[in-house]
Amino acid sequence: KKSPRPSPDEMFESGFEALQRFRDEHGDCRVNRRGGKLDGVLTTFVAWMRKEYREYNKTSAERGMTCLTPERVERLDALGFEWTVNPRRMPRKASVPVTKKEETNPEEMSPPAKDNVEL
Repeated sequence: KKSPRPSPDEMFESGFEALQRFRDEHGDCRVNRRGGKLDGVLTTFVAWMRKEYREYNKTSAERGMTCLTPERVERLDALGFEWTVNPRRMPRKASVPVTKKEETNPEEMSPPAKDNVEL
């Protein structure tokens, strides 16, 4: 028999504690910038909080259910939680294809040809 699923309050507290430990160890809350294996609870929590924050910031007419409260937002802010991922800060992966703008023409890379110069 499966154990009962934790409540959103229990999931928030468990994730918040994992984030605190991460911040204490790494000095920041940039979870997705770290290489190697990360605690699944932590990575799930970070993605969940970012999604919840987008919902939390909608107008009351647009807003659906969210587990975030002003008190929880304040607690996460106090830790230095990054609500959005800034792609400019993320290291570029080698698997990312080169865009048209970044392609270089091999002729532009060659030194200019010398016209009929004898040595």
